[in-house]
Amino acid sequence: MSDPPAPVYAGFVTRATAFVVDDLIIVVVGTLGLIGAGLILDAVIPGGVHVNLESVLGAAAWGAVLTTAYFVGFWSLAGQTPGMRLMRIVVVPVSGGRLTFGRAVRRMIGLVACWLTLGLGFALVLVDDRRQGLNDKIAKTFVLYERED
Repeated sequence: MSDPPAPVYAGFVTRATAFVVDDLIIVVVGTLGLIGAGLILDAVIPGGVHVNLESVLGAAAWGAVLTTAYFVGFWSLAGQTPGMRLMRIVVVPVSGGRLTFGRAVRRMIGLVACWLTLGLGFALVLVDDRRQGLNDKIAKTFVLYERED
């Protein structure tokens, strides 16, 4: 009996491509949701809807909630987002098995930390032997190419 094949860690370009695909999906869904909400509110609010600080903050909150739900939901339920599926990569805990909801939330916190470091958290993928970004190190996860069984 032979040993199972060694995992192949996903690289920067593959991960970035998956992330861009996911961002496009989020932008389209988020924009359609905002347009729909705006049309409904404009129809029911006397005098219509006006752009002000509250509506801008509401749109920003909608974007944050949608993005978090998208990533945490897909990571914890399927182990991959649609962009990751397109690129044939999955996210798994270092310990093996499936990603839990809590670990997916920690990975999302790590994703925010990557942005707050102006992308340096993502750049770790370029120099780390196991291709872990800051988000992966925080959540103790790997991003691997799917095995062809």
